[in-house]
Amino acid sequence: MARILIIDDDVLLIRLLEQHLKSKGFEVASACYVGEGLEMAVAIMPDLIMLDLLLPDATGYQACGILRQHPQTKLIPIIMMTSAARLPSQHRIGRLMGADEYLVKPLDLIDVENKIQALLNEKRHAAEEPESPSTLEFVPSSGDLFDNSSK
Repeated sequence: MARILIIDDDVLLIRLLEQHLKSKGFEVASACYVGEGLEMAVAIMPDLIMLDLLLPDATGYQACGILRQHPQTKLIPIIMMTSAARLPSQHRIGRLMGADEYLVKPLDLIDVENKIQALLNEKRHAAEEPESPSTLEFVPSSGDLFDNSSK
């Protein structure tokens, strides 16, 4: 059974995704903040991470970069989700930061499921064993880096 970690501050979306993914046989964990999500990623080692772009304590771009730099999480497929970034250049930034897929909200659950299955089927394989366990470093933003009021 594949384990999926959802990092998003929209509790209703989390519940919808949890219900749908669990009905399809996935194990699902969730977090509403980047700091909490990063800790969970190391603790539970999900098979895939669904990551919102705009979160209360950091951007999804920042979180994606941290996940890609950490030896234990660098190979976990990441689907970035957003309702804000609809331009192709914003999608490219997400991919440059390490996102494997990019979904625009509102989400189509069939599309979500198809992208998850595709990424799990082609999941990256590490040639080396993960380095010794450690923690992810995260420094919350001052809050003025971005404005979530338009979410």
